[in-house]
Amino acid sequence: MFFIGKYHFSRFFQVITKYALREGWDCSFAYILGIIPNVNSDNGLTQLVGRILRQPFARKTGVNELDESYVYYSKGDTRSILEKVDSGFKNEGLEDLVSKIKVEDNDTINPTRKVKIRKEFQGKYESAFYLPVWVMIDKGDKKRRFSYALDIKPFLDYSSFTITDAVIKRLNDSFSAETKERQSIIVTLDAESKVATKYENSEVNGTEEINIDYLTRRYAELTENAFYARKLAVSHTETLITSIGKAHVEENFGYISAFLYNLLSEVKLKKEESLFLSYLNSNKIVLAVSNDKELGFRIPNEDNIVVGRMPNPYKYYLFEDVDLASMNSLEQKIGDILDKQERILWWFRNKVSRNGYSIQGWQEYKLRPDFVAAKKNNQDELELVYILESKGEHLAGNADTVYKQKVLNIMTEQKKKKAIHHYEQMGLPFGQVNDNVTFYLVEQGKEEEELKKYFK
Repeated sequence: MFFIGKYHFSRFFQVITKYALREGWDCSFAYILGIIPNVNSDNGLTQLVGRILRQPFARKTGVNELDESYVYYSKGDTRSILEKVDSGFKNEGLEDLVSKIKVEDNDTINPTRKVKIRKEFQGKYESAFYLPVWVMIDKGDKKRRFSYALDIKPFLDYSSFTITDAVIKRLNDSFSAETKERQSIIVTLDAESKVATKYENSEVNGTEEINIDYLTRRYAELTENAFYARKLAVSHTETLITSIGKAHVEENFGYISAFLYNLLSEVKLKKEESLFLSYLNSNKIVLAVSNDKELGFRIPNEDNIVVGRMPNPYKYYLFEDVDLASMNSLEQKIGDILDKQERILWWFRNKVSRNGYSIQGWQEYKLRPDFVAAKKNNQDELELVYILESKGEHLAGNADTVYKQKVLNIMTEQKKKKAIHHYEQMGLPFGQVNDNVTFYLVEQGKEEEELKKYFK
C-alpha cells in the first residue's frame, strides 16, 4: 500500500475499479482507491491515482488522517510502481507530491527527520516568531480565538433569500434550449475506415419532473440544516410554479436548482463577510499577537521534513534544512528570490499542517499562507515580518483568490492603523511580541517585481 497526502476530504468515499475510471472521472470526496488487476501501464497507473488527486472543491484540514489519499493494489513490484507514479506526477506538473508518497511498513521510502530553528535566529529575533491571529473580545473583556463555528455559522440568516420578481426575471432571461437539451457529437469509423459523424439530442435532466428532495439536498449543502433547507425548497418551488407555470418548472428543474443554489451561495458569502466586518467595526474582533498558547500563534521550534537528495541551497532559511521536493516551481522561485534579498533576515515556507500558521477569515476554511519572511534594517535589527501567499497565474481573479486578497488586505490595514494588539504573559526575555506584520498575495509572473519592492 502507498498513500499520497494532498487534499481535505469532507466525507468518506471509496472506489473499487478495474479500468473504467482511468479517464473522465474526478471526485473531491474520494480518498481510497482499490486497484484490482495487476498494474503494468505507466500511463494507466498515473491516471488511476489521478482520479483521487484532482479535487477542485476539497480543502486540507490540517489533520493528517483526513489529508491523505490511499491506494491499495493486489500485486506488483512496489519499487517499479513508485517509479511510475513518480514519473507520472512530474509529467502532470504534480512534482510536489513525490515527497508525500509513503509505503506501509517501509520507512526507506521518503524518510523524514526533524530540523530545528537555526541557532543564529534564536533569541535576538525571537519576537518575530509570534504571528497575528484574529481574537474575539467577549463580554467582560474575555479573549479567545475567533472561530467560524462559534462566531459566523450560528448567526447566518437566510430569511432574506426569497424568490422576488427580479429573481424570476433573471431566471426567465436565462432560459434557453441549452438549459433543456444537450447535443452529443458521435464520431465513428465504418467498415471501410471512413469517419462517420452523428448528432444526438438528449434532455439535460433525463426526465421532466420537480424533485423537491434534490433541491433540498443542494440547499442543505449551504445551510447545513435539512429541515430549514426543505422549507426553503418547498416555498421557492411553489412560488416558481405560481409565477412561471408548472410545466416550465418541470422542463428546467435541473437548471433552476443550480441557479437557485448559486444565488443562495452568493447570499451566504455576503452574510459571512458582513458579520465579520460588523465585528471588526464594533471592536468585537481584533488582530493580535500573543505568547498565550491558547490565544496566539508561535512558529514551532521544530519542523518535520522529508530527507532530500539535494543539500539546502538557502542561506537565510529559518530551519536547519528545507523540504525542497514538496515545493512546486512557483514556490521554489519565490524562495530563490527571497534568499537573495539584501535585507532578508530569515524566511521559511509555511506548511499545511496542524502546527502550521493559519488565518481564520469569514469563510469556513482557513487561509494557510505559503511563506513567512522577516526583513531587517541597516543595523541588522528586525524591522518587519511579511506573510506571503503565492498564487499561480491561472488562479488570478478567481473567487478563492479574490477572497484571500480581501482578508490579507484587511489584515495589512490593521497594521497601517497600528491596530494590531499584543497580549503578553510573563516570561518574555525580549520585551514585547512583534506587531510589525503585513500580509500580501504574490501573483505568478510578478513575484520578483513585488518581492524586491517589499525588501527595499
